[in-house]
Amino acid sequence: MKPLTEKQRQLAEKNHGLIISFIQRNHLDLDEYYGDLAETYCVAISSYNENKGKLSTYIFVSLGNKMKNIYKSLTYEKIIPKELISSFDAPLSTCECSSTLAEMIPDGRRNVENEVHFKMAWEQIAKEFSGFELELLNNIIYNNQTQSELAKRYNTSQSSYARWEKAVKNKVRRILTDA
Repeated sequence: MKPLTEKQRQLAEKNHGLIISFIQRNHLDLDEYYGDLAETYCVAISSYNENKGKLSTYIFVSLGNKMKNIYKSLTYEKIIPKELISSFDAPLSTCECSSTLAEMIPDGRRNVENEVHFKMAWEQIAKEFSGFELELLNNIIYNNQTQSELAKRYNTSQSSYARWEKAVKNKVRRILTDA
């Protein structure tokens, strides 16, 4: 708030009783509400335009609005007491292995059902595939080298290596369609 002009300051001093009058009419505790209402009073004095109405009406409306805001904030505090508000990162119990509230809330961007099917498929692949087949699957997924380079690495022909890859792909398809 910018400082009051001399004219506004004189107007505020002259009509200061309006704050006390408002407090008494509304049966408010002077010590509890005077500070908030005095600040609102000064803001109202600084924005008052005498061509638009009586000062007392303007002041009472401003002070009334301030009290509505104060009551509204008190109401919200009563609805959700601060001691009942928990942090998302706080553990849910005293156990060391306890999870947090944030971990319990599902992420809307994730498709959990697909993730479960994917995990089940990988577990099935790990059970059914030999170490060699897993290595071939890794080559297929990451495709770091050409089939001819991989055939040389496994000391076989490119057509034999292509048959191995095809067999691994078919096995993966069978597992994925059964899951």
